[in-house]
Amino acid sequence: MQRYFFNVHDGTDFIDPEGCVLEHLQAARDHAVSYLGELSRDHPATFWNGEKWSLNVANQAGLILFSLYFLGVDAPALAEQPKV
Repeated sequence: MQRYFFNVHDGTDFIDPEGCVLEHLQAARDHAVSYLGELSRDHPATFWNGEKWSLNVANQAGLILFSLYFLGVDAPALAEQPKV
């Protein structure tokens, strides 16, 4: 078992102080995808603030093992429509 830290940046850095003990790297990858889904579901207005979200997953030594990036971009056609 290893402790993984799920650090989020969405214009502001949110460092995971506790981490999560998981069985292996694939479990950390699965957790990262679920966690990013929860964040985007629970904070949709923050997602659309124009900043690219990143989720960096690190081990106990602070080494980043992998990252997820999430960005919403309006299509040019939306710029032509009146805002509601």
